[in-house]
Parts: sequence; C-alpha cells; structure tokens
Amino acid sequence: MSAQLRALANYQSQVHAAVQAAVYYPPAAVTMHFSGKALVEFHLLDIHVSGARIITSSGLGMIDNAALQAVQNAQYPTPPESLRGKDQTFRVLVELSLTHND
Repeated sequence: MSAQLRALANYQSQVHAAVQAAVYYPPAAVTMHFSGKALVEFHLLDIHVSGARIITSSGLGMIDNAALQAVQNAQYPTPPESLRGKDQTFRVLVELSLTHND
C-alpha cells in the first residue's frame, strides 16, 4: 500500500472516530431503549462539513437525526497534506447503542 493510500485510510478512520465521539444519545431514545445504526454521507473540505444526508436509515427518526447531528458537531482532524483544499465525500456508519453510550 502506498504512503498516500495509508494516509487516506488513516484519515478515514480518524473521521469515523470523530463522528462517533460526537454522538449525543437522545434522552428519549435512552428511556425507550432505542438503538440503531445510520449510514450518513457528507462532504468534508478540510475540517468543514456540508451536505450531510442519511443513506441508510436506522428506521428511527430520532436515531437518524442524532447521527446527522453527530456529523455536524464532530471535531474533525486536519487532513493529510494530499487532501487539504479538496472536497472529500465520506460515508460513516454512526452507531447509537446503550452499550456504547453508558
């Protein structure tokens, strides 16, 4: 694997971790023991996110909304030099579960 591909794979992992770290579990979902996963697609230009949308719904509106909010609220890492100034599209599976958010 080339150094550029390794850098991209590492950055993708950091982006996913940033989104997951920003998940806010809605109190109503906790009360009702709701959990789920939503696949969110979004654009990232350096550390600025835009165009977030649900690709695959969790089936629960409050979980999907929380996934979109996590994408908006995430603190994204600075991209590697080769990606700076370039609009990148990411797809992240955002998981909300009681075991991950205790």
